[in-house]
Amino acid sequence: MTQLSPCTLAFLESIRRYEIMGHECSIAEVTRLAWLFNKQLLQAGMQRPFTTLFSNDQNDGASPGIRLFLESVLGTYLSEVRAISGDPEPRVFGISQRQGELINCHFETISPDLKTAVYDLSRVIDGYESPYGLAVLTETKN
Repeated sequence: MTQLSPCTLAFLESIRRYEIMGHECSIAEVTRLAWLFNKQLLQAGMQRPFTTLFSNDQNDGASPGIRLFLESVLGTYLSEVRAISGDPEPRVFGISQRQGELINCHFETISPDLKTAVYDLSRVIDGYESPYGLAVLTETKN
């Protein structure tokens, strides 16, 4: 099992919560969630641990860093659920019950500041009811 940083675990918890809200999580959504998670950490006065995931601080495409992140957690913490036909990034990711329990167990051990960032991000996203809303949210947070 890969040892993950507290920030990575907090971000995986954000993905889990996004999925619980009923949204599918494609590479585009993972990219937007990571970008918004960085914004939450920045607003809380914390450093931006996922800066290297983006090229030119953009939130609109899967950089090599996002792909590397996904490959590092795929299997243990995240599953490839299905392909999207006709999509240039034909992957939808999900978190199984076992994976969610593993993430949640580790999540309980991270710092209160990171937990707060996850809770705040969940509250911000909760008002948007579709991935299109998430896309609009990342544009308005610029």
